[in-house]
Amino acid sequence: MSISSSCSRAASCHNKSPSSNPKLLTTAISQCGKIIQWRKALVLLFQQQQSNVIAYSSAINACAKAAEWQWSLCLLEDLTDRRAHANEVTCNSAIAACAQANELKRMQCLFNEYEQRGLRRNVITHSSVIGAYKAVGDWQLALTLQHDMEQLFVRANIVTYNAAISTTEPGGHWQVAMIALQVIEACQVQASAVTLTSTISACRGDGKWQLPLALLSDHPGRDMQASTIACNAAISTCARGANWRDAVYLLQGLPVQHVRADVITFNAVATVLSSAHHWKRAEQLLGELWQLAGANLVTYNTVLSAYETAGGWARAQRFLRDLDARKLEASTVSYNTAISVCAWDGDWKQAMLLLQQVAVQWLQPDMISATSAVSACEQAEAWTNALELLTRLHEERLEANTVAYAAAISACQRAGHAAQVKQLFKEMRKQAVPAN
Repeated sequence: MSISSSCSRAASCHNKSPSSNPKLLTTAISQCGKIIQWRKALVLLFQQQQSNVIAYSSAINACAKAAEWQWSLCLLEDLTDRRAHANEVTCNSAIAACAQANELKRMQCLFNEYEQRGLRRNVITHSSVIGAYKAVGDWQLALTLQHDMEQLFVRANIVTYNAAISTTEPGGHWQVAMIALQVIEACQVQASAVTLTSTISACRGDGKWQLPLALLSDHPGRDMQASTIACNAAISTCARGANWRDAVYLLQGLPVQHVRADVITFNAVATVLSSAHHWKRAEQLLGELWQLAGANLVTYNTVLSAYETAGGWARAQRFLRDLDARKLEASTVSYNTAISVCAWDGDWKQAMLLLQQVAVQWLQPDMISATSAVSACEQAEAWTNALELLTRLHEERLEANTVAYAAAISACQRAGHAAQVKQLFKEMRKQAVPAN
């Protein structure tokens, strides 16, 4: 059944019990929009025999916040069928609904219909449309629309500028983002934390981790406090550039900028430290986090991954015990990482034991679990266990990948079992697994 027919049936049903107080009902619909109760908003709307534009606008807004763009368009069409004139608020809500659902073509059609409806596009209209192009990273079109605003004498606000800058994030067009930031300053518009965060995020794509450092150091001159989110984005950018020193430097400088670090901040620094295999610093960071914000499972998994190349199975084992002591339940990712640490140590027995623990903990082992365990068997030349794990993958209906087969083949080759190597190659061709 189509949305339009559903809308008509709902209207016919609820019109049998109209409300005696249209003004009160309209207020109730508006309240539904604030708490994203779009279904209740529709029920209340259809209880009115003569719903007004305000009631429709409130209902469309409720549907927009719930990303129910089909219902928003249906209500707008129904309002037109009743020969009522939709206003800017109504159409803006419908555009926002389409924008949130990435229905760009429908959004553009609504945008183009403003003149036909005798409406004037305002700053909210343009901001919604410009922000929608972030999903496709179309910063050229976003800046074109922003230029059109000037021609129409519609003054852009900080929301508009933030929306334009956000379109540079997907493609990492940091030069465009920096120019947009300069335009904001030239127009004497007060930049927000969102402005800085979007600009910093655009720097990730090209690994320009130095730029966020400069932006954050300029914060006092902008007369606004650096937000935790902005600093987190800057630290993540350092991670892209594998620059752990500046990530740690940013973390240590947060108190000076009166910014409180949260779990995400520490997790971002832990990620860059783990990538650089600095497990000692990662451990130290974990200790600080427990005192300040409280570590979560992501923190533990990140620090645990730092042990992979360090060959620290004993430390990884201690970490798993600490998880239990902290009343944090280890996930499949936790065990996968620990098994990977065993692979680096060549400790296939511990790897097999951990694989068994995954099932005991009522967790679902995946291809990564078995592949890491097969790699551990390769290091120890435990070829029979490697073959056993491959069989288990098939029994669990998990597809063995190239890495798993390569590890098993290597284990068999080291043990001098040429027949098993040939058999594994046959299985790879049968399973359509590409050879490396």
